[in-house]
Amino acid sequence: MKAISIFNNKGGVGKTTVLCNLAAYFQIYLGKKVLVIDGDPQCNTTTYVLDEEQFMNVCYEPTGFTIAVEVRAKYKIEEKCQEARYIKV
Repeated sequence: MKAISIFNNKGGVGKTTVLCNLAAYFQIYLGKKVLVIDGDPQCNTTTYVLDEEQFMNVCYEPTGFTIAVEVRAKYKIEEKCQEARYIKV
């Protein structure tokens, strides 16, 4: 398994466009299984890859489940930030 991460602190540099196009290329032309994780609060990648009904089901899940909630709980993000003397999350 390979992992590719797209990161840049600056906005408007094409991170979402590059990510969506790379994912599509690997899936369509190389036949790879692709997992895209949208960590951006704006959810632009999610809106690109899901149709409207799927998007509404994911973003407005009645149980309140989100990937962010699970990651924070599993890795105890708040505790680790406080231990490292970073700002409180």
